[in-house]
Order: sequence, then structure tokens, then C-alpha cells
Amino acid sequence: MRAWRGLRRVGSMLALVAAAGAVSGCGSAYMRNRGQDAARILDAGITRTETSQWSFYLCAAGLASVGAGHVDGQYYGLGGGKVEKQRHYEKTLGLLLWSYEELGWGEFDVAKQETLISQYGGLLGWITHLPRRPDYAPGCIHCIHLGHYGFILNLRYFMIADFLAGWFGADLAGDDGRTFGHWPWQDETAQNLPERANVGF
Repeated sequence: MRAWRGLRRVGSMLALVAAAGAVSGCGSAYMRNRGQDAARILDAGITRTETSQWSFYLCAAGLASVGAGHVDGQYYGLGGGKVEKQRHYEKTLGLLLWSYEELGWGEFDVAKQETLISQYGGLLGWITHLPRRPDYAPGCIHCIHLGHYGFILNLRYFMIADFLAGWFGADLAGDDGRTFGHWPWQDETAQNLPERANVGF
């Protein structure tokens, strides 16, 4: 109960910062980027699909994951840096120290990997597939969808550091003013896309 209250408080604070950044962002790219960073820290909302679909995927700080899922439907809540109804896609497979994750928010094309967040996780996944975007790595992804409804609760640890550093002029995630970021040591045009996994569903 206490943990849920704490999570609600954090979510409310992030939503306020994001709203302030969006409103004042009309005249300030700096504040708009701070609001964008805040909104990207947490995904919390409900999934809905017209057809019966499923997902049960739990991640432990990106170091280990268990479960699998394939969901393509609508999302309601804070997700992908926006608070709105939007299209959502998830394809995941977690085998403890190895996992593969694909996530799509809003505007994307499943056939085009560059429009999705696509990454390997877990200790083995990190070691064997280094090319990645900073979005959900390191982070925690939790997706449960049974039948027509489900929920998502994701926490993006690196985005917390990016948000805090942003107030001092640093853009650790390389995502200010853009949909996808890049690591500080990479070129602006870096795609950071690993080989796409065929998880069989």
C-alpha cells in the first residue's frame, strides 16, 4: 500500500514537471526538453486489444527477465513520453540472463525496426549484443496482458540520470528534441540497432 502511494506521488510529480515543461516550452526549448525527459522516466497505463492477446513479462533492472508476450493494440496512460491514448506494440522474450524486447509507441511501423525500441537485455544479452539505444537500457519493463486488457509499468533508470543532468545542460541520452537518443560517444546518426531476434511468435 505504501509502495503504491509512493509510486503515485512520483507519477504525479513527473506529470507536473512534464506539463510545466510543455506549457513553458512554447518559448523555451530548455524547459520543453526537461519536461520531455521527465515524461520518459516512467510508463504506467492500461493496454487494450480488439482480439485476445497475451503477455507476461517481468524484468529485474535489465539484468534478468522472465516471461514473454506479443501485444499490438491501444494504450491509455503515460507511455513513450506522452500522456494520451496511442497505439502500442510489445514483443518480448525473457530467459533469465538473456532477453529480447521490442516496444512501439504512437507512430511506428512494426516492419521497420528503426521505428521501434529494439534491444537485448540480461547479462548475456548485453554482452553479446552491444548496439542499442539508451531508451530502456538500463531499465525495468513489466507487461502483463491477458485476453483483451492488461497493464504496463516501466521504469527507465538511465532517463532519471538524463533528467537530472539535463538541468545542468547535459544530455546523457542524446534525446533532446528527438524521438530516439544515442549514447554520448556515438555519432548523431547512429541507429544503435542490434540484429533483430526471431522469437517465434
